[in-house]
Amino acid sequence: MRKNSSRAIKDAHGEDENWGTAAWILEQALPFMVVEDYLQGRFPLYHLDLHYNNVLVDKDYNITGIIDKSDAQTVPLERFTITPEFTAENNAPKIAFADRFAIALKKRELASSAQTPHISDFINTPQWEVVYRCTYS
Repeated sequence: MRKNSSRAIKDAHGEDENWGTAAWILEQALPFMVVEDYLQGRFPLYHLDLHYNNVLVDKDYNITGIIDKSDAQTVPLERFTITPEFTAENNAPKIAFADRFAIALKKRELASSAQTPHISDFINTPQWEVVYRCTYS
């Protein structure tokens, strides 16, 4: 998918060095985005509209429910971790919410029989940021 995007960028922008560099950077980021343990599976359910208005939490930030799941689908683990509404972008409340969300999610993951690494391990990490930037570039 990324190679096709790079070809389209190069076709549309010819020899423009800035666009060529951007396409190259996005391709080089791919190995950093992939969690090799999950190349053959564990594909979690992804909520296409997951943001803090669709996550129900109690006063202690325990997740009590997720709403608006009409377009949910299975995806590779790395795609699941991309939630633009949780990305910092110099926004302290979003960082705090993402941290609390990761802690609550980690509690659920540890209580289940899910393998490691856990999805919560990627929230607010450099890997998460790279995947986010490459996904929405």
